[in-house]
Order: sequence, then C-alpha cells, then structure tokens
Amino acid sequence: MVTNVAPVHLEFFASLAAIARAKYELIEALPPNGTAVINADDEYVSQFGSGFRGRLVRYGVAPGADVRAENVRRSALLVPSSMW
Repeated sequence: MVTNVAPVHLEFFASLAAIARAKYELIEALPPNGTAVINADDEYVSQFGSGFRGRLVRYGVAPGADVRAENVRRSALLVPSSMW
C-alpha cells in the first residue's frame, strides 16, 4: 500500500519526483500475483499502477477509485483545515 508522496522526506531526496520514484520501487518489487493498493487522489501515487501487471486497487474520493469515500465531512476537531 502506498498512501502518498509528500515533502516530509525531502531531507533525503532532491525532489518530490525522487521520492515518488523511491516509493514506486515498492510496487515494482511485488510479484506478478501481488496486489498493489494505491491512493487514487495523490498526483504521483495514482500513476503507480500504469505498468503493474498484478492486481491493482485504487482508493480515495476520485471518481476513478475502485474503493471510494463519499459524503465525507470535515470535523474541525479532528482534521486541520489545511488538509481540505
């Protein structure tokens, strides 16, 4: 499962694209009968399934997700507004 590509690892990588390449290695390492679970809402991670030959499950709120969240409501107590 790959959730996102974020700048949290920039101390070790030169760019977000470099972080994405490193995380894509997780998908590449799966066997042909493996299952990749990826975030359809992340601009980098959503592309990870394009060459994967195993089972692919996309999750998120995006229309193309296999497993979708609908009617999501933000709670000021639990989720910072910067995430929305």
